[in-house]
Amino acid sequence: MFKIMLNRPKGKCNGKYYNYSVLLFGILSGWLFYNKLYLEGVVFLILSGLTDILDGVVARKTGTVSKFGSFLDWVSDKFVDGVIVGTVSYSYLGGFLGSFACDGNITLHG
Repeated sequence: MFKIMLNRPKGKCNGKYYNYSVLLFGILSGWLFYNKLYLEGVVFLILSGLTDILDGVVARKTGTVSKFGSFLDWVSDKFVDGVIVGTVSYSYLGGFLGSFACDGNITLHG
């Protein structure tokens, strides 16, 4: 199946589209975690990871490697990481404390 996707003519398939699917699957995974649907969230998190692996491969195979694509890959990875950490911590710790888990610079002193 992957050989079919990777052997497409240039211009038909682009690594950016895989980056967009990383964001889509990551946001959907975060929404599922937020709603305490953990198994479904893990499935979409795995799909997000698989498409994240494929985006660079597809870009190199189709000759569409760019600085923007590299930047988009980095931003989408960090965004999905933040969404997952934020939504999982929010669903476990609740609204106030869960919001602090997203920022490593904020500490709670008791």
